[in-house]
Amino acid sequence: MIEDKISELLKKENNYINLVQSEMDERIMYYTSKTRENLLNWYDFRTEGRLLEVDGACGSITGMLCERVAEVISCERTEERKILNLMRNSDKKNLTVITKRICDIKDERKFDYIVVNDVFFSTQNETAFFDRLLQLLKSDGRILIAVENRIGARYFSGAAEKSSQIMFGNIMEENETLNRHAFSRDEWKTFINNYPELDFAFYYPYPDHLYPMEIFTEETIYSMKMGKPYYNLLNKRYTIGSEYVLWGILRQEGVAEHFANSFLLEVGRGNVEHCIEYAKLSSDRFEQFQIGTKIIDGEKGKSVYKYPLNSDAKAHIENLFLQEREDYNSNIHCLKSERLENGLKYPFLEEITVDELIEEALYRQDVAEIKKVLQTIFEMYFVNCRVVEYHNDTFSKIFGKEKVEMPLECIRPANIDLICDNIFKTENGYEVIDCEWVLDIYAPKKFIIWRNINELYRKHLELGNSIPKEELLAEYGIDTTLSGIFEAWNWHFTMEYVGANQLEKYAKPFIPVSEENLKVGHDNYQFIKSCMYIDYGRGYQEENKLLFWICVQKNIFDLVIRIPNAEKVKRLRWDPVEDRGCICKVICGEEENMQKAHAINATAYTDGKDIFTSIDPQYQLPVDCIRNELLHISGEFYELSLNEQEKCNAERNEKLNRKEAYIQVLEDVSRRMAEQQVREKEEKRKLIEQLCLIENSRGYKALQLFRRIKHKVWR
Repeated sequence: MIEDKISELLKKENNYINLVQSEMDERIMYYTSKTRENLLNWYDFRTEGRLLEVDGACGSITGMLCERVAEVISCERTEERKILNLMRNSDKKNLTVITKRICDIKDERKFDYIVVNDVFFSTQNETAFFDRLLQLLKSDGRILIAVENRIGARYFSGAAEKSSQIMFGNIMEENETLNRHAFSRDEWKTFINNYPELDFAFYYPYPDHLYPMEIFTEETIYSMKMGKPYYNLLNKRYTIGSEYVLWGILRQEGVAEHFANSFLLEVGRGNVEHCIEYAKLSSDRFEQFQIGTKIIDGEKGKSVYKYPLNSDAKAHIENLFLQEREDYNSNIHCLKSERLENGLKYPFLEEITVDELIEEALYRQDVAEIKKVLQTIFEMYFVNCRVVEYHNDTFSKIFGKEKVEMPLECIRPANIDLICDNIFKTENGYEVIDCEWVLDIYAPKKFIIWRNINELYRKHLELGNSIPKEELLAEYGIDTTLSGIFEAWNWHFTMEYVGANQLEKYAKPFIPVSEENLKVGHDNYQFIKSCMYIDYGRGYQEENKLLFWICVQKNIFDLVIRIPNAEKVKRLRWDPVEDRGCICKVICGEEENMQKAHAINATAYTDGKDIFTSIDPQYQLPVDCIRNELLHISGEFYELSLNEQEKCNAERNEKLNRKEAYIQVLEDVSRRMAEQQVREKEEKRKLIEQLCLIENSRGYKALQLFRRIKHKVWR
């Protein structure tokens, strides 16, 4: 049962970030991911409120709700899930977990809030279920319903319908029951309009209501541009077009809200208005850096609020406030905040961003204007740079140990996140928002420029068609060698220092779509997460590790990997898979230079293939097979089941035992032969001693004299 596995995992860790990837399938993510709390950890609950959680889902967001209101009643479907919920939230004194159905709750005290998270369509009669919710709700209470949109953009770009796992399952006519797993936006409006006393408002969790990172409203879907690329956490996702491109079209046509992947509905009696127009939850980080951002439209206009998502992040908010006070540049200012009891308050800037200026120039294909905008920003910001020794222990802690073997101009303090989205053009020059990564250290000017340009190309994929990224970087003296080192710094900063992008560890690859693929079906593909370690002369280091997916079809794989700074590579180690045994045959290079990879820790060999019964197979790859920073790897892959691993290990152990027994026999024979030689040598020594005694005796000498005389007489 899934509850048993979750229980075992949660006894080790109460956070998905620390769980072993091989144990983290989609169902376990659903019940244990801290990212799920982003659904409502920004919502303005009344602290004295009483809340009913319909289906606690093993306590996935229950603990967070307990921290927001005075009392929480959480309903679980089974006793096993109730126990899990209580185990996860044993420190919450305001929590009661029950296993009753909604219709069986007999409580005269009604609720200020009722949370229905991903279970609205699990009932047979949605109307009767909704009526019962209204009966349990106070007159001024709110029902919060989180649910998928049956015409969400993801379902038109390769995602299978969640409940049935059928492509386009939400819009099929063959099985009418499929349509009951979700409503569209207008279908929700029609459903709620059957209750004249009710009002409602839509929020749009993105990328969905299961693992949201942003919360949009009608006011911000277009201005904040909902539709950024995100990690795919679904087991079944095909590459049918680009969802990112589709979002651009939907925004352009003014219909994006109708195709949101998920909805969060706020329903209540009387007037329902949301003053929170947008929320961004930076929870995919180490806890000390987890903060939230909200745009609130209040009586005095719009404001932006930043606040810690947990007590450990309060110091980060305080540091942000202090760094804003350092007005170190007369041309580009950090936007100043007002300190509040639990966070910071900023004015909302209506002006245009530098990114929007570049986007307009890109639309006109005006490359010269793009370069001019960037040059202006860089000239204004980097006014107090000088060459210094910057790579000290503090720098290494933040960015890693990889060094640049040349002097570089540096700036201090350094805004590592000086990206175009964060820079606004105002009447007084330029204002920079989100200054949480203004660091009081010397950092190279070229590194900050590289991060700016790299983010620009990541966001505007079409920019590469107008001007290649390498060409633009070269104009600032950043070649491929520097880019490779900056990439390593950026990786260390993002993954090791900030702990960001933790969900990337659990992201699933997109299944390529082809005629053959559609014929053979999804089950004929196997996706394996691999890693490659690169040694640039300092040994294998984590910051020089590449992570990528292998698509194996009918036990055959073929892929090309880009190796940064290939000319500096000394050694390559490839771990094709982790946490499992396998049988592999690995070939590197193209036809004119094909070489078989060397298996470092294979336990056996058969038919030219390497057998790995350990859970950490490793290959040494030939460096001379890299061509133009690209390494071609192909071969065969067979995953070993646990039984097969045990069988291989048993056979190996049996061979080892036979070998050891044979060696023992040889050793016994050798020992006996050596002992026999010692005995014979000793007997020979004794005979020689006896002979010597005889030869030296008087009798022997007289006998010899007698023989000589006799010989003379008879001669």
